[in-house]
Order: sequence, then structure tokens, then C-alpha cells
Amino acid sequence: MGISIMFFSSKGGVGKTTLTLDIAHRLGELSQAVAVIDADPQADASTSVGSKSTHTLEDILNHDVNVARATSPGAMPYDKLYAVAPGLTLEATGPVAFQKSGISCLEKVVKPLKEIFDFVLIDAAGKSDALNLAAIYQADYIFVVTDTGPTSVSAALSVLGTTEALKAKGWTGQISGVVATKVGGSRSQYHDAAETRISETFGDQLVARVPRSTRVECARGGRIIPTLLT
Repeated sequence: MGISIMFFSSKGGVGKTTLTLDIAHRLGELSQAVAVIDADPQADASTSVGSKSTHTLEDILNHDVNVARATSPGAMPYDKLYAVAPGLTLEATGPVAFQKSGISCLEKVVKPLKEIFDFVLIDAAGKSDALNLAAIYQADYIFVVTDTGPTSVSAALSVLGTTEALKAKGWTGQISGVVATKVGGSRSQYHDAAETRISETFGDQLVARVPRSTRVECARGGRIIPTLLT
């Protein structure tokens, strides 16, 4: 049985989709079988992977389409990955699935994929809504993503609080740590203070820092990949 992972923030623009794709790609290079579930209506993850299936996540949730029919291989450079696209109307139909099946509505997607793939990575929209709660509920491990902005830090703290509340509903996953993106760059008192705030706020929970001046590949220099492969 594979494991499900989610890089998440309730705020958009912090780099969670880029992190998801980079880590998925890296795991594929390490001969791991990887699927990406794109639960973000913007479809950035599945579009980047090159998903070509005519069936989508919303078809699985609302029309009982078999998950295998909605899972398609990616294109270069993500040809070692598989992806499930969200669907054009997921933003409207996702809450319907949640109302129908509750917080476990994504189990019919995640569980079958975990039986086939070593890793299932879930990419969700940068906001707090019912479908994102359902995605968190299906994640075995969550990496909370934040940049150095105070709003992003507050969003990360909110996610940590949300996961604690979900434990009362039976969530058995765990927080694997916090990933700080867009750090470094031009040095200033503002940036120095922001990085100090990140360190002081999250302490030992901070597992990786992704420099502002480079792509997210630098995240592999942290403890993300080793954490996933242990």
C-alpha cells in the first residue's frame, strides 16, 4: 500500500503546486511509482504533468467513473508520473460530493491509487473549503507550505490548527513539517526579520527552506525526500 502526501496552505501563491510537482518528479526519478491528484480547479498540476484523460476527478466523485479511467500518464519531463485532472466544474461540484459523502468523499479516489502507486500526491486549491478538508483527511502526511509573508505564516498556523481539529474526526495522518518558500534573495531588514519570524514560529517543524532566487528543486536539500523514503 502506498502513502498519500499533501503540500498545503490555505493561501495561494506560496509555491505548493511547484513543490508538489518537483517532489513528484524527484520520486519518479528514484524509480517510485507516483500519481498526482489535482484537486485545484485551476488545474495547474495536471496541466503541467500533461494529463490527457477525458475523465476527471469530478467524474469520479459525482458520476462514479472508475479512478483508473481518469488517471493518465504524463508527458516529458513528467513522463514517469500519472495524474488525475480536476474537471472544469470541480469548484461547483466538489461541495456537492462533500455534502453527499462527507469528509471521506475523496477516499474513493485516493485509496485505489494507493493500491497501485508508491506515492499519491494531492494538490489542492490555496483556500479553506470542504473539498480541501476532504483532501487533508485522505493525506497520510502533510507538509505545510508558507512563504515569508505574515499572511502566509498565519495561514500555515491555521492549517496546523485545522489538522488538530480533524484528529477529533478520526484523521490518522500526521504533519511532517513546514516548508518555507521564497526565502533569501535581496538582503534587507525586512527579509531578515521575516526569516527570523519563520524560524521562531515553527522551530523544529521547519524541514526545508526554498531560496527565492532558485527553483524549488533546492527543497530536496532539506528533509523532504529522506522523510518520504524512510
